[in-house]
Amino acid sequence: DPLAPSLDDIAIVLEEAFSQGIVPSHETGRAVETILQRRHALEAAKLRAEQFHERSTIIADALNKILDEKAHKRAEILARDMSQEEKTAAFEDLEGEFLVKQKTAQFEAVATLDDDHLAAEAELRRNQTSQVFELIRKLDAVPTQVVQSLAAKSELGGMSVLSND
Repeated sequence: DPLAPSLDDIAIVLEEAFSQGIVPSHETGRAVETILQRRHALEAAKLRAEQFHERSTIIADALNKILDEKAHKRAEILARDMSQEEKTAAFEDLEGEFLVKQKTAQFEAVATLDDDHLAAEAELRRNQTSQVFELIRKLDAVPTQVVQSLAAKSELGGMSVLSND
């Protein structure tokens, strides 16, 4: 987001808050996490929305191809010289065949996305964790053991990097 403040700008504001006693220096990690929380939530929401759109588009395209093929086969059945009973049986067979094709097409369409989406989510978490660490380093207010503890927590994945849970 071009309107989001840079990490340097955030560091300046936090340094001022520390110097004025608005935020105690021992709360550096919590302050950084709180400030970046909204930004990170918006980034995650944007990624999920993009992934949902991509998933929806791919599924719709796959299903449209199947439905076009099904319509063509229905037209072929209607054009055949056969009794109504034979046509009804042919339509029932067609429905069964295309139900399987639909499910297969949906599965195949999203299967390729799942790995890509998981990788993108992991990359986003890594980037967000890096932002937290970078901002803490800029503030130069956290002892090395705290930074190491944060790094260990972030490697556990999905966990809030600065919470004590």
